[in-house]
Amino acid sequence: MTPTFRDIPQRTREASYGVDISWSDLEESIARYTKNYQLDLCPDFQRGHVWTPAQRVAYVEAKLSNGIPHGTDFVRFNMPGWQGSFEGQMVCVDGLQRLTTALMFLRDEVPISPFRDGKTYLRSEIGGRLSDDISFRLMINNLKSRADVLRWYCELNGSGTPHSPEEIARVKALWEAELRCEDSGPR
Repeated sequence: MTPTFRDIPQRTREASYGVDISWSDLEESIARYTKNYQLDLCPDFQRGHVWTPAQRVAYVEAKLSNGIPHGTDFVRFNMPGWQGSFEGQMVCVDGLQRLTTALMFLRDEVPISPFRDGKTYLRSEIGGRLSDDISFRLMINNLKSRADVLRWYCELNGSGTPHSPEEIARVKALWEAELRCEDSGPR
């Protein structure tokens, strides 16, 4: 018998509820989810806080410079009975590093230096208000069982291959060479 596309096992469906949460409202939103739904940001299946300080700085600077477009940066939670009985506890399934880093930046724990002056600044040292476009797309699923949540976590985090530091260094060297060529003018 010839297999059909319908024979391909289906992954966990994406959460049907999504909302954009600006970084300006992030601390208040997380506090509300923690109070109302006992949000656990680090359930036992999470790998913990693994980003280095340099990764945190790079992420914040990318967000602030529009390097991660609005609506494409997801954080995923699960809560059984979401939009219904609200039974159980809300847990962070994907996006812990990004979410934690944003909160750390807002609390002056991640210094950044994206300005031309080369100086390092904390959030409180930068004038103005954060744009509402600096946000996460928060997705909340309502998977009923722990097994389903663990499966979803593995689906979200079990593929892809991170670039090695050597691969990134190689491309940065190519980039720098291109910049030197551009600076030297036409050939």
